[in-house]
Amino acid sequence: MKKLALTTMLFVAVWSRFASEPLLAADLCALTWTADPGMRVIGPSGCVHPTFVMGRPDGKYGMYFYDGNGWTFGDTGYATSTDGMNWTYEGRIMTDGGNGFDNINAVITSIIELPGGRLRAYCDGMRSNQVPVKTSIFYTETDDSYGVTWSGSRSLVFPEEESIGCPRIYATGTVYTMYFYSGNDIVIATSANGIDNWSSRQVVVAGAANAFDIVSCPGGDLRMFVGKDGSIKSLSSSDGTAWTWDIGSRLTPDLYGQTSLGTPVLADISGVAKMYIFASPDRQGVYSATATSILVQATLYIDPDTLNLKSKGKWITCYIELPEGYDVGDIDVGSILLETVLGVEHSDVQDGVLMVKFDRDDLIFYLESVLGIQTPDDVTLMVTGELTDGTFFDGSDTIKVINPGG
Repeated sequence: MKKLALTTMLFVAVWSRFASEPLLAADLCALTWTADPGMRVIGPSGCVHPTFVMGRPDGKYGMYFYDGNGWTFGDTGYATSTDGMNWTYEGRIMTDGGNGFDNINAVITSIIELPGGRLRAYCDGMRSNQVPVKTSIFYTETDDSYGVTWSGSRSLVFPEEESIGCPRIYATGTVYTMYFYSGNDIVIATSANGIDNWSSRQVVVAGAANAFDIVSCPGGDLRMFVGKDGSIKSLSSSDGTAWTWDIGSRLTPDLYGQTSLGTPVLADISGVAKMYIFASPDRQGVYSATATSILVQATLYIDPDTLNLKSKGKWITCYIELPEGYDVGDIDVGSILLETVLGVEHSDVQDGVLMVKFDRDDLIFYLESVLGIQTPDDVTLMVTGELTDGTFFDGSDTIKVINPGG
């Protein structure tokens, strides 16, 4: 059975919001998290809510957050870190009435990388002088690869209404998918260009209107983290539209000496899964947690190591070995995916090695039509999967792709 996971335009092999910040990591899907001591970010304002974290070209991480004195007055605050634990507050990068944002409280909640390296940020917009308060979703773009300096011009995606926000955008080469809250629900809409002509909204989680984050898990399933009933809870989905609540809470406020948690943001910090959250009544800083699940690194060998696009072979064969203490016989073959897209067609265990076969034509279609590779090229392919006890594994191998006479 083949599964197609939601992916981004430039990092299609991995569910990612930004090319240097892949979000396909087993730990990010964890159901068990441990609260980190202390605060990560302390803002000078009276209210700080994390909204997005991305890796930067200089190896640092940038955190975006709502920085204000309440939900009616605030802008995008920015902090940097080298380790995901110790953050330096850098100030506000989008200000009410400043940088051309004409009296809009602009808060970045999602960033994607466009062809050529240009960045596009999707934002919450709120007029600080409007009663009753109404919000909108808009986007702005920049050539700044650090994502700090933005153009100051904005283009509406969804105009002002009483309750709309927290856009989380993911894209393939042909479809942009946006999750956001609208009214009392979390909804989904799609667009061919991520700008206009959005489909009608479809409710995917009713009665859970709150800030949230979504990651893709090995095996192709999705997990959503959301603030609900004062705790951080999660839902799971195999298709991105039908979601089921997971049992229990991922984090509870008593772990931080607080009464309520919300606005979860997930990030892979040098291979360590982190969740950043808002806590109340101490609303002045960002707290964090670390996943406690296990990710096993598998050793892979992909055959052929040179893929000729014009040859007539039928299979791509992958040999999977696990480190000492793990048995390939415990791997759930149905969970294995190549590039989060292609499922296994045949499998066999040979001398402690799991041999799996993927459809060659499907991989070539993926390389040409989705990744858009130019031959000759070296391509690193990732295989992910799960053991029967719930332990995740991943591994990768690099092959050469040629197209003689092409």
